[in-house]
Amino acid sequence: MNCNLSKCRNLIITTYNCNKCDNLFCSNTCLINHVFQSHQSKNIDSGKKTYSLKKLSTIKSPFIEQGEFLSEFVNNPYYDYTNFEYIIDTKTNKKKLIGAGTLGEVFLAKNVIDNKIFAVKHV
Repeated sequence: MNCNLSKCRNLIITTYNCNKCDNLFCSNTCLINHVFQSHQSKNIDSGKKTYSLKKLSTIKSPFIEQGEFLSEFVNNPYYDYTNFEYIIDTKTNKKKLIGAGTLGEVFLAKNVIDNKIFAVKHV
């Protein structure tokens, strides 16, 4: 049996099936491509909740889901760095460092608007 993705058509060894239309695919990549090509503007049922994939014109946040693209950056004041307060490590009396790498450090911070915890990266 061959993959149902029109651009692929490889032989299926391990099956990946679409829960929306029961088509079979040869890889997770083909399944993801199928979902975003065939079910883009339809409701997707993930088992626990149903959500709609947003169209480009309705995106209001720089944080987007897989398969969506921003045509331009939309500034959201909620994510402005001035709305974050760093969590201080009681042992060292410094900002709580949760990771570091080649491109910067990641600190634990709290949004002062709603007290949600975020990871903030310093580059």
